[in-house]
Amino acid sequence: PAAGCLKMLLISVAVVVAIVLGGGAFTAMKLLASSGSQPDKWAPANSIAFVKLDLDPSAAAKVAAWEFEKKFPAAPKLANADELKDGLLSSLFSDSGGAVNYAADVQPWLGDRVAADVFLDSAGRPQTVGILQVKDAAKAQAGLTRLSAPSPDGDGSAASAFSLQSGYAIVGESQAVVDEAVAAAKKGNIARAR
Repeated sequence: PAAGCLKMLLISVAVVVAIVLGGGAFTAMKLLASSGSQPDKWAPANSIAFVKLDLDPSAAAKVAAWEFEKKFPAAPKLANADELKDGLLSSLFSDSGGAVNYAADVQPWLGDRVAADVFLDSAGRPQTVGILQVKDAAKAQAGLTRLSAPSPDGDGSAASAFSLQSGYAIVGESQAVVDEAVAAAKKGNIARAR
């Protein structure tokens, strides 16, 4: 696997978030928030930017989204949010030159909630992490380990890093950044800061 595969996963998830939010398929974050564990728990209290996407919103939000979709008759008809997530991510990963196989490396463990967070590290520098819901911890461990492996050609490329925490994978460019984000979120997160 090429170094940076995990970074590509983060970028791909961010693109899906941008497409869905930018396309107006879901109208309001408060309306969409479904119950259960949220990625906000793993965003440190000193975050300066945070965006999340829940592809399994409440029933009322799903009805509103389908009503909105009717306004665009040429839009592809999707039976559920998994089809949207899998369709967008499959096409993004198919352009990766084979470095990542979405169906084998990501789909078996990726849940419905994803977020990107920018927080200030102990030196006051902004750092970015992805917060990805995990539906199978063992498969996530295997898939993320493969995606975060350094380049086999020994070109010195830095590998990405991750930490599995209570149903979420916190991913970033270095283990130090990921560990600092996790430690900071355990002390205080944006969900408790509201």
